[in-house]
Amino acid sequence: MCVLQGSFSSDNDENNVNVNTGEVCGAIATGSGYSQLSEFCAVFNTPVMSEKTYLPYQNNVMKNAKDLATKEMTNAGKKNIN
Repeated sequence: MCVLQGSFSSDNDENNVNVNTGEVCGAIATGSGYSQLSEFCAVFNTPVMSEKTYLPYQNNVMKNAKDLATKEMTNAGKKNIN
């Protein structure tokens, strides 16, 4: 039996997104919600987070989107003034 252990990655760990956040972003981007995400995961026989877990991730993603949109609109407004 081999006792050598190690890991490898092809991604930059700094830019990795939590898998739950990624699932929620995908659901939002496709206009879906928890029910559709649940069915999608069932098709591939993969586990899905509970709806109780999904909702805080959804709220966080939507808050971040709103904050980013507000920041971009503010910056655009400042550019128009100058």
